[in-house]
Amino acid sequence: MNRAVVIVAIALTALAANDAYARKSGPSWDAGRISAGPHFTHLTLSDDMTETELEMGGMGGAMRFRASRRWAVEVAFDILAAGQEAQGQPGEVSRITMPFTASGMFYFRPEKSFQPYLLAGLGVAAHSIRYEALGERLDFSTPIVQLGVGFEYRFDVVRLDVSLRSLGMYQEEDDIDRSAMAEGTFEKQPVRYVPNDSSRELHGALINVGLFWGF
Repeated sequence: MNRAVVIVAIALTALAANDAYARKSGPSWDAGRISAGPHFTHLTLSDDMTETELEMGGMGGAMRFRASRRWAVEVAFDILAAGQEAQGQPGEVSRITMPFTASGMFYFRPEKSFQPYLLAGLGVAAHSIRYEALGERLDFSTPIVQLGVGFEYRFDVVRLDVSLRSLGMYQEEDDIDRSAMAEGTFEKQPVRYVPNDSSRELHGALINVGLFWGF
């Protein structure tokens, strides 16, 4: 009888110790509530008016603050670039887009290593388009609405992060600044072409792959 009690006590102690170790060694939402890191970015930008798509690539960085088990805030910045010879456009056309966003996040599995999440936020993007053949440059900014899904996989203080985000932008005709490019930076050609600078909606599908460090 006493031997059975001792065995049961040992077994219960071992189970309690194992459970405590699992809780201690597993990821906790409270560990590294502030995290930051770089990511690679790919954006497919669609123009509803001209029915064209533009592939852009680049890098960026983000910082997150875990306010509670399930809720967090993210601030992100990216620099994206593309060079293209689009149909109907004279020669090389290069574009730089720099989106800045602030978003709220909701985590589905806050105590697990694999943590899927939803994301929604607002922001602004600065755009610069260079028409080499025309020697002209267009600069403008657009507001951003962002919705997305993703996941964080936690390796202690390091987190692998992958997300897919849908972006909505609106280009206002009155906010576009058209200027001449500096001499010597292009080869102007005798072509008749006027860049499309009318008001229109832009949509994008953005993929981020990166790492975060919690501290």
